Amino acid sequence: MSASTISAHDMRLEEEHEHLRDIVEAKIPQGRR
Repeated sequence: MSASTISAHDMRLEEEHEHLRDIVEAKIPQGRR
């Protein structure tokens, strides 16, 4: 696997992580912070 492929894969995982975090934060009441 080339470095560019790994980099692209990491970028996609990073985007998915941001998306999941947005979902989790939306489900958690803001007062819980």
